[in-house]
Amino acid sequence: QSRLFARNVRGFLGAATEVNKAIIETIKNDPGQFLYRNNGITIVCDESEFKAKGPGKHYLVLKNPQVVNGQQTSRSLATVSSEQAEKVEVIAKVVTIERSEFHESAYDDLINDIVIATNQQSKVSLPDLHSNDKTQIQLERALRRRGFYYGRKSEPYSQYVAKSDGQPIVT
Repeated sequence: QSRLFARNVRGFLGAATEVNKAIIETIKNDPGQFLYRNNGITIVCDESEFKAKGPGKHYLVLKNPQVVNGQQTSRSLATVSSEQAEKVEVIAKVVTIERSEFHESAYDDLINDIVIATNQQSKVSLPDLHSNDKTQIQLERALRRRGFYYGRKSEPYSQYVAKSDGQPIVT
């Protein structure tokens, strides 16, 4: 198991963290929503082969797979029963990189670039998480009718100015 996560940037943070509690709660109580609420996992491998096991049953065979992003998702799924885990769908991005096409250091550099790129999500503030709430949109529309531009999402001030059409800006 640890070999599968060897290139991941951190270990499993445990089932008691807020994020992992939310993942596990969704798996247990609302598995149909899991696909929409979870970012999924990213796997790099040396080779991949798409196979059919029968009508409508397909799978991938991966050589030297490494989960480089999504360990919290993967390990949270492992903490619940098989019956519960089988009810969820997970987005999986599989990046196949044939080692033979690279010098060893170039291969390692590419894998490291993928690890960094897939683990550097921008932190989203609580106000931004609510910027598309119905109330925020209604407020934006009401202010627009009164001649104001309401910047409900975080962005550089120059973007507010560009979008405001000369209206006074409210943020």
